[in-house]
Amino acid sequence: MGAGKTLLLVDDNEDDRFLARLALGRVASGLEIAEVADGRAALDWLRAAEDPPALVLLDLKMPRLDGAGVLGERRADARLRPIPVAVFTTSVSEEDVKRSYDLGASVYLPKPDSVDRLEEMLGDLMRVYLKHARPATP
Repeated sequence: MGAGKTLLLVDDNEDDRFLARLALGRVASGLEIAEVADGRAALDWLRAAEDPPALVLLDLKMPRLDGAGVLGERRADARLRPIPVAVFTTSVSEEDVKRSYDLGASVYLPKPDSVDRLEEMLGDLMRVYLKHARPATP
């Protein structure tokens, strides 16, 4: 991946953040990973960032403000709206999938059950969003 790319990892589960960091380190060299543990902290980070991240990896089920809340506030903020958000969650509920897309998620990815599959999934995601995708401008 190119230098200077930042990904914001938003997940309240420390073990899931660790595994995601590990996998991302293997598939996206040069990627800077910023981490927060809830939706309110994610919005604070995004609003304070001088440069937006190339991608937000967002869990749905979190304290303070859940992923749907983050998506809703992002959609309402013209400065944040162009930032791609990959919902990355354990939920396979069709209701959660539909609601996430309705709120503007770029992609919905259920967390896989193996580290190998996690690496494969995040590698594919990084190739699309950090290497090939053309970002929107506010």
